[in-house]
Amino acid sequence: SSVALTTVYAALLRRTGELDKARPVLTPLAQGAPSADLARAQLELARVYRDTGDLRAARSAYGEASKDGNFEARFEAALVALDDRDPPGAHETLDALVKEAGDHPPPDLLLEAARARTLDGDPTGATTLLDQAEKLPGVAKWKLARERGRLAFRKGAYADAVSELSSALEASKD
Repeated sequence: SSVALTTVYAALLRRTGELDKARPVLTPLAQGAPSADLARAQLELARVYRDTGDLRAARSAYGEASKDGNFEARFEAALVALDDRDPPGAHETLDALVKEAGDHPPPDLLLEAARARTLDGDPTGATTLLDQAEKLPGVAKWKLARERGRLAFRKGAYADAVSELSSALEASKD
């Protein structure tokens, strides 16, 4: 079957929790000749590694998938960098994505960039991004409250942090 079809099959396996079956399907695909289909296979393999907790392999696979400038791969790679204790790397990548997005950045990009800035010790930059995200249609209010709570906590404003995080918990319905 084609690389594209096999990648979709592996994505379905991953999404249904069959990670042990998805990895062997994707691994041989990720070694092929450079193409858009190969980049998608590498992105899916990175997701499998991420979901199994192999962050080192995930970062490597995201790097391969990002070579053609793929937004999804670069965005998810930055999120893995945050999970893998690399806020400065995530901050740099997410700031670049925000800059590339110009006047119309997606709300989740702004929220995650604000999180990276908060964790990297840039509360002023984080506040600016959160204020910008708040004005966008479709922003998840609970995520906005969560990031405002995280920022307040990092600043030592514990009462504000409790208030924002409580709002986030109530609004998330999860």
